[in-house]
Amino acid sequence: PIVSLGMNLPGIASTYCEEHQGMSDLMDHLLEDKTKKRFAFVRGHRNDQCSFEREQIFCNALKKHGHSSDSIYYVEGDYNAFTTYHLLTELLKTNVQIDCIVAANDVMAASAARAAKAYGLVIPTDITISGFDDSSDSTNHSPAITTVRQPFGKMAHSSVTLLLQRIKQHELEPTKSEPCSETRSVQSISFNSELVIRRSTHSTDTDLALCETLSESKLRR
Repeated sequence: PIVSLGMNLPGIASTYCEEHQGMSDLMDHLLEDKTKKRFAFVRGHRNDQCSFEREQIFCNALKKHGHSSDSIYYVEGDYNAFTTYHLLTELLKTNVQIDCIVAANDVMAASAARAAKAYGLVIPTDITISGFDDSSDSTNHSPAITTVRQPFGKMAHSSVTLLLQRIKQHELEPTKSEPCSETRSVQSISFNSELVIRRSTHSTDTDLALCETLSESKLRR
C-alpha cells in the first residue's frame, strides 16, 4: 500500500495542500497598499510546478488590479539563497524602484530581504517582501517575513491514517484466484494553506513614527 504525502497523484491515496487560497489571500493583502507600483517575483527551480502555480496566482492578481506587464520583474532565484541575493542586488543597482517582492519560498524571501537592506531600503516602508512555506527562514530574519503556511503536521497525521487504512484494506482483499474490483475508490485529503502576516509587509504606527523621525533627522543633516 502506498500513500502520497504532499502531491495529489492519480490513483493513489494522497494528502496534499491546496496553495491557491493562501497565495490568493497573500496577494489581496499585498495589493491593499495602493502605493506599491512595481513588483518582482522570485522563481524557484525551472519548470517547478509549485513555483509556477504561485507565479500564476501572483500574475493574475496583478492583472486583476490593473498592473501592466512592464511593472513586473522576474528573478530566477532557483530556490537558492546566494543566487537570489546576487540577482536581486543586480536588479536594484539598475535603479528600478521595486516596491514589493514575492518569493516562491522563504529561503529566497529572506535572501531578497537581506539584499534590499544592504542596498539601503527599509522593510516594509520602502519595500515589502513575502515568502512561502512558513519555515524558520521567515522568522529568523528581522523583520519577520510574511508567508503562507502549509499544515504539514496535519498532512503527516492524515497520511499515516490513510496508510493504516490501506494496509487494512490490503489484508482484507480477496486472493488472486478471486475476482478483484479495479474500481475501488481511492481516498485523498486536501488542506488549505493559510496566510501568515508579519512585519515585512505590515507597518505598525510605531514603525511609521520611527521612519518619519529618521527621515527628519536625515533632512537636518
